[in-house]
Amino acid sequence: MPWNGDEDARRGQFQCPCHGSEFNRFGERTSGPAPRPLDLLPLTFDADGNARIDTDIVTQRDEYDPAQAVR
Repeated sequence: MPWNGDEDARRGQFQCPCHGSEFNRFGERTSGPAPRPLDLLPLTFDADGNARIDTDIVTQRDEYDPAQAVR
């Protein structure tokens, strides 16, 4: 199931469309079969303010670290 902005934001969760795992806004697994948090991908913004995500650089993680969050 894709991200449902209203419902998922209200619940504060993202549900994986493949296996039903749920993740909070930090990418931490809160339920389901996923063995670890969501991967991190570099995020930048171009001169027009468009978000760019580099899917060639994937950082796997075992747990959430507050240093991984962007304010």
